[in-house]
Amino acid sequence: MALWTTSIYQWEGDTTQRYGTYDWWSREVLIPAQAKVGCARVVFESNDLSSYWAEVAARQDIVDRNMQKIAERAMDMAGINIDHSGFSYAEYPIAGDALEEVPAEITYSGADSLTFYYYANGVLKLTKTITNMKPFRLPGGFRARFRSYRIVSNVTVKEVALASSMEELKLENKREG
Repeated sequence: MALWTTSIYQWEGDTTQRYGTYDWWSREVLIPAQAKVGCARVVFESNDLSSYWAEVAARQDIVDRNMQKIAERAMDMAGINIDHSGFSYAEYPIAGDALEEVPAEITYSGADSLTFYYYANGVLKLTKTITNMKPFRLPGGFRARFRSYRIVSNVTVKEVALASSMEELKLENKREG
């Protein structure tokens, strides 16, 4: 005789993560022929992204300082500062310049993970690693009546919103807030 219950007593999986990784699928939704789904937003809870965003901000500061130097024309075409007498007062290696070295594009390396998969007529159309709650574009250029999505994550997802435009997502966000 089988015993059925509606209670969860223990989660299986990676105990080093807050909740362990889960894989959740939405149901397939029939979209009217004239309706378009062009963007999405995933709202989630995470406390692990502060160091990532600090690195992103530090990289952007270097880029901004370099752009300021270029805008102020602080360097000649070779990157050597020249005073009005034509005397070079800074030495640089061959092909060097006065710009700061910009680190490589930062990739998120924290313990939190959230991946969004978007399907149209059962065919995978987009795989996106989500690191912030900004809206993003969904691929277009195809016709599909059935849409669904999948979330693979170890963070708490509060909401997934699909919309025809970014403006529609902004309006939805204002109504909630």
